[in-house]
Amino acid sequence: EDGIVLEPGAQLPCQHGAPEDALAAGRQLMITRLAALGFFESQFARDPAERASQASFLGETLPRDFPELSYQAADGT
Repeated sequence: EDGIVLEPGAQLPCQHGAPEDALAAGRQLMITRLAALGFFESQFARDPAERASQASFLGETLPRDFPELSYQAADGT
């Protein structure tokens, strides 16, 4: 009725607990915020040097600091 379809027989998510390799919510949020800021600054910063610095942050620093993160630029690099 409100755009939500509930099937009475459907299995609930994480009924047997979260997977062991799941990220903690706070860590996932932190990585997401850092990546989002780095992405937008790499695209829209006024200074070309700042855009390049943020692109490096996305492609090199974040994956080095957070091994669970992977990043691939749209151009495949």
